[in-house]
Amino acid sequence: GSARSQSRQLREAYRLMKEKLVTSQNDRIVSDPTIQHGRACIRGTRIPVAVVLDNLAAGLSPPEIVASYPSLTEDDIRAAVSYAAELAREQIVPLASAR
Repeated sequence: GSARSQSRQLREAYRLMKEKLVTSQNDRIVSDPTIQHGRACIRGTRIPVAVVLDNLAAGLSPPEIVASYPSLTEDDIRAAVSYAAELAREQIVPLASAR
């Protein structure tokens, strides 16, 4: 195919990968005005994404964080990092309702 066609295919593949990542993240990251004043939290908990990120920044490993917060999984921690990465790209990240 032409370079234009390949470029279109690459853009579409990137979009699909990103959509899958955001969907996976949104399954785990929620915002509800009645929980933690609407801060982004891990679904089913009152643990803000920022707390997970603060623990990572302090040098804790994902298993150490899970040990401190047994309601979390390592997938939740990856979702928190993914969410933060999206914010760092200055994109609006829609969140699922916690309800």
